[in-house]
Amino acid sequence: MLLAMGVSLFTGSPDNAMPVFSQVTGAGGGKAATESTSLFAGIVSVLVLTPFFYAGFDTIPQQAEEAAEGLNWNKFGKIISLGPAGRWRLLHGLHLLVHRHHPRLA
Repeated sequence: MLLAMGVSLFTGSPDNAMPVFSQVTGAGGGKAATESTSLFAGIVSVLVLTPFFYAGFDTIPQQAEEAAEGLNWNKFGKIISLGPAGRWRLLHGLHLLVHRHHPRLA
């Protein structure tokens, strides 16, 4: 990471720090819905959004710390591992269901 930061000091441009979304016009009664065009607005938008990325990172270690003494750690690991797989399967099934009944939506 330090190498990437060092390289970006010499090869990067401040234009890359601008917000990467495009202006949306006509969505809110003719007013532009996205008006941040400055470097400061781009930095503030990242700072506002950042805490939401950290919200769930400590939940698994916290539950493991508060677990009962006689917990079967193999079963605990399997359940934690199967969670994302089950979520993917559910979303995939919903996608197939929507595609089958409404082909233009998928």
